[in-house]
Formats: sequence, structure tokens, C-alpha cells
Amino acid sequence: MSLTEVAFIAVVIVVAYLVLKRAQRWLARRLASRVVKGFSQLPAGCQRREDPATQVIFDEVGFKLISKNDLTAAAGEMHWNDVRVVFAHKKDLLTFDQNCLTFMSNEARIEANDEMEDFVDFAEALPRYLPGCKRWSEWFLFAKVPAFDTTSTLFFARKSEVLSQDNGS
Repeated sequence: MSLTEVAFIAVVIVVAYLVLKRAQRWLARRLASRVVKGFSQLPAGCQRREDPATQVIFDEVGFKLISKNDLTAAAGEMHWNDVRVVFAHKKDLLTFDQNCLTFMSNEARIEANDEMEDFVDFAEALPRYLPGCKRWSEWFLFAKVPAFDTTSTLFFARKSEVLSQDNGS
């Protein structure tokens, strides 16, 4: 086999690998978005909670968790500029897993979960407000496996946070 043939085969293998890797990511995102949509379209009796007690409200400035029983009381509120780190994790609640996002600033820690009204829309919109934040559809499927096992992953960190951790401060 000549050197040209070997080089051609190597290029074909690398291109095939890159195409398959991209296809895998596309398929994972597509599958995750279908799963999320499927859960949101379940009949009312199949959903975990028909009337969540808390709603996530968000806009260009920030987000807040509002108690639906008392619309004047915010259970938590944070501006996007104050968000330093976001962890995505799930909690084992014995009969089901609860997906959570924990937002940390210098002054506060707020946890939102998938039992809250508008949580999925909120989670899917995060990359728009927190550049570099992972997409919910990328994390959602991988967080579900293994079932009933607590998992945690870094969802977002400001560059200043990453740099300060690298420098040991």
C-alpha cells in the first residue's frame, strides 16, 4: 500500500469520525427535545403535579420564583449579571427524580426545579441570557441515567469564576 493510499484512508477515517460525532450530538439533542415535549403533553392525570405551587418568571433582566398562592412574594430572585455559577442536578425523591438548577451569586443561592410552572421554557432559554450556558436539551437526557442516582454537573460558570478557581483563589 502506498503512502498516498494510507493518507487517503486516514483522512476518510477522520472525516467519518467527525461526521458520526456530529450526528450523535444532533440525535441526542433531537431525542431530548422530543422527550421534553412528550412529558409536557401528557394527560393531566399522568403529570406529577397538576397545579405547581411555584412559577418561574424570567426576562432580559433576570428571573424570579413566584409563589402562586401569594403573587406578591418572590421565593427567590436574581439578575442575570449576578449569576456566577449554575449547577444542574437531579434529586432522588424515592418514586421519581426531580431535575434542578441551582443558581449562585456572591450573595444568594436559588434552586429551581422541574415541578415549577414554566421551568422547561426557562431552562431552554438560559443560553440566551447566560452565554456559554449548556442547553437544557443536551443535559436533560444524560441526567436521567442512571435513574434514582443523584447527579450534578456544571451548567454554567462565568469566566472570572473559572479563572479564580484555576488560580487557587
